Amino acid sequence: MERFLPIVVMIVIGVAFVAWRYWYEKKRRAAIMQFASQLGLSYSPSLLPGDDGVFQRFPISNRGRGRKATDAIVADSGEVRMVIFDYRYTTGSGKNSTTYRQTVALVHVPGLNLPEFALQPESFVHRLGEFFGVKDIDFDDDPTFSKKFLLQGADEEAIRAYMTPQRRRALLEYGDTCIEANGDDFLFYRTGKRAPADQIKPLMERAFGLLQILKEPPGQ
Repeated sequence: MERFLPIVVMIVIGVAFVAWRYWYEKKRRAAIMQFASQLGLSYSPSLLPGDDGVFQRFPISNRGRGRKATDAIVADSGEVRMVIFDYRYTTGSGKNSTTYRQTVALVHVPGLNLPEFALQPESFVHRLGEFFGVKDIDFDDDPTFSKKFLLQGADEEAIRAYMTPQRRRALLEYGDTCIEANGDDFLFYRTGKRAPADQIKPLMERAFGLLQILKEPPGQ
């Protein structure tokens, strides 16, 4: 019987973890719904079809497996549509698998017309990747920005023209976050970080501040 004890303990721990996860997610969802209600915003347990269609255009939507968007809050003024939601995906397999959970802000502004690019904090792994040919758009006149971020996109000329010195300086404030842009839409998130319900409003304010930077005319 003793030889089965470790297996029994592992099963008990596994069941307890699943129960805790269920309780935590249920509590989180209730808090998010309450937040949306207090601010008069709409809530959906998943992304609405139109928002999901926009989201599928971005790189993060194609990462890993087991992808799922949940608990979406929508704020739409007619001029700006902002959707805050949780998104998870899993990479690797078995003991080497990792599940990433993050809160994502999806912002849509008609006429924003951003070049397609992805901006994220640059890590040692990214620098190592550059050695093997991974593309990173750097600026010789701005080593601080170039060291801080991994900047990628197909149309390098358009991205360089868009990333003015003023805009690059402003984006340094967002050095711990990932930004993905495409036309009239952009995403804003921290990889593997979910915002507590009481931090969703500051997150929305931060996303709105980012919008001001992204839409600022060049040279301003």
